[in-house]
Amino acid sequence: MSWAVAELPQIKRNQFDAIAIKDISLTQTKFNVIGIIISKLPLRKFVKNEDGKKHSQAVLTFTVRDSLYDWINGSFWGTFANVQCFTSFMSSQGDCVMVVGARAKSKVEGSYEDQFMIKTPTEYHLTLSDSGGNVTHFDFPDKVYTARLKSALTVPFSQHLKLHQVIQCAHSRVVTRNVFNSEHIWNQDLLPKNMFTFLAAVAEIGQPKAIILNRRRPTFSDSYEQQQSENVAEMAQRCELIIFDETCARLPLILWNEEWIHTALSAFIPNVTILSIVDCPVRYDDYRRGVVAAPNSRTLIIVSPECPEANRLSQYAKHIGSRTVSAMDVSDVQSATSQPRFTQPMPSLTKCPPAEIYSVPLTSIHNIVTVRELKAGRITAGYGIVFALITKIDLDRTDMNNLVTLQCPNCQRRMLPCDPPADIGISAPGKPVQVEGMDLYAMCTTLDCPLTNQRFCWSDSQHVTLDFGTMINLSDHTGTYFRTLLGGEAMRKLVGCTPPQFIRLTYRERARLKWNICLHRYKTNNQRKDKQW
Repeated sequence: MSWAVAELPQIKRNQFDAIAIKDISLTQTKFNVIGIIISKLPLRKFVKNEDGKKHSQAVLTFTVRDSLYDWINGSFWGTFANVQCFTSFMSSQGDCVMVVGARAKSKVEGSYEDQFMIKTPTEYHLTLSDSGGNVTHFDFPDKVYTARLKSALTVPFSQHLKLHQVIQCAHSRVVTRNVFNSEHIWNQDLLPKNMFTFLAAVAEIGQPKAIILNRRRPTFSDSYEQQQSENVAEMAQRCELIIFDETCARLPLILWNEEWIHTALSAFIPNVTILSIVDCPVRYDDYRRGVVAAPNSRTLIIVSPECPEANRLSQYAKHIGSRTVSAMDVSDVQSATSQPRFTQPMPSLTKCPPAEIYSVPLTSIHNIVTVRELKAGRITAGYGIVFALITKIDLDRTDMNNLVTLQCPNCQRRMLPCDPPADIGISAPGKPVQVEGMDLYAMCTTLDCPLTNQRFCWSDSQHVTLDFGTMINLSDHTGTYFRTLLGGEAMRKLVGCTPPQFIRLTYRERARLKWNICLHRYKTNNQRKDKQW
């Protein structure tokens, strides 16, 4: 691990015939381990065929931690009746236990432990059987030490992402657009994996719901030819939480693990509890039209982690909670809970620069490249400087849709241009006076958005978020780079006005502005993303 924390006193294991996780090796036959349960998965049942007879087998997996830097996965195997009885007496998450009669097993790539269990710093895995192994409750005297183990991070905070970064990556996995030929790339292997680590505060805790799942359960036998599968109806629980941070006000977190559902209902406090969620799948949900996080068996959740960043997020969550309660009455709260809220950041789609580009200081970019090197793809750095001429920037085109971007402030999705209302030329008391640039209207087409199918003027900053999004051509002595996105603050500095001021310019003023920019040499700072600038 690359982060530094104060070393805690070690457990005195000699009197209990126990060893530390870091000292485990294959030479030891049976040994004991003392630690804190930081994760526990539900009982997994399967059927095994032996000599033509079916036997119900089961496995229970858990994760034990005995120091700030060491934790290990364990599995208890046996008949379904024995494992179910063992599960009823086993301690819950956060309890101190002693694993008795464990055996060490090396991790195998592609095995069950490698694919469906939490990542651990050790190269071994604990196995127990109903014939001799056991996990018993252990009353460790140093309660401060055990509490520190439960709240210590397993991943450095530098590897935690902000929620808006997680949402941007999840949106980018849906479809990647090539800005040169407008082709769509659906090969998910070329995109990053959808496992994310992030820090978030709990905003809401929903009621658990019972769901019946139809699954195909495999049956195992000594002969490969006799392997079959059967349809099994299983009862499962589903609980939805709402989490947030400083960059995202609402992200659904769906829990399927009964242990975590019980912990959420009994220990989580809205606007107080902070979670460190490690290796959590995040995907785009077509039905919700938004991003959803759904922890699985490989996900580890640390409740109320001890780090300065978690403390700052906790103070922010308490401030947001107190502000929400004081600013809304009971009727407002009831109406807000019954209506959908669109508070996730806007995804980085076509003509929308990624959010992380604004956090990079220009003084830190030193890699100077040419257009030929960009087109050849020989650049490995993420950012670079190109000295080039702007040879094409169509500021004087009649279609303003290709010069700006329109975003709905409510659902954060793109708005489409539309015709003005039928009564635009009719004067009425209180109606704003028609000025240049106010004959352009847009509407939101999101079905479940409260502003859907309503026409708003582009200059209406309350209902329309207007920004630059223009495609330009850059040329130097080595060639021309076509369709480079120019938007945001860079475009505002180039044209010398804001988007609302720009749409009010006349055709002649925009043409004059275009020729003042064209054929001038500029120093451009570019971002290279997915091998394309």
